[in-house]
Amino acid sequence: MFSGEERIEISVTAREKRLLQRAMTLSGEQDLNLFLVNVLKQHAHDLIARQEQLCLGPMDSKVFFEAVFGSSEPNKVLQAAASRYKKRISPE
Repeated sequence: MFSGEERIEISVTAREKRLLQRAMTLSGEQDLNLFLVNVLKQHAHDLIARQEQLCLGPMDSKVFFEAVFGSSEPNKVLQAAASRYKKRISPE
């Protein structure tokens, strides 16, 4: 074991192990432990990504899309901020 690595132990039935070995073989991987770590990491990333997605209700979606794609003009505060920004990045 390499330094900094931690160990996780799992118990599976013989049938589950055969299933995992078959999947490993089909993936082209040669080492069951490496295969399992890669599969678990990918599943963990996918699960986290799904949980961190912004979920909007119908009213939230309407407000968001109106703000982004609507035809309303920027208000005076936003116009002033844009003017200050433009002066800062292109001094004359």
